[in-house]
Amino acid sequence: MCRERIGIMTISEFFHLPQDKTQGPWVNLSAAFGYNTIANGYSSLSIGVFNDPIEDPEALLYPWTPLFIIGNGDSNTSRSNALTVLKSGKMGQVL
Repeated sequence: MCRERIGIMTISEFFHLPQDKTQGPWVNLSAAFGYNTIANGYSSLSIGVFNDPIEDPEALLYPWTPLFIIGNGDSNTSRSNALTVLKSGKMGQVL
């Protein structure tokens, strides 16, 4: 399993995708770096501080999946992003 979390209180989701009903590989799908960062998008990367993860944990890739997030929030109750890049190619502060 290759799940990356570097920093303080970071969260990086991973999923078990079974090949049959009894076993299957653990697949790395995201990485979070920084302070209180969360990476929920399929194959996403979140860096910075107190980012808004935008999506719940995903098991598939969609056009609205956030692939890259730079967080610039102030606390758990005041999460925000300086920059977000979606799989569709859309990029900006607020999507």
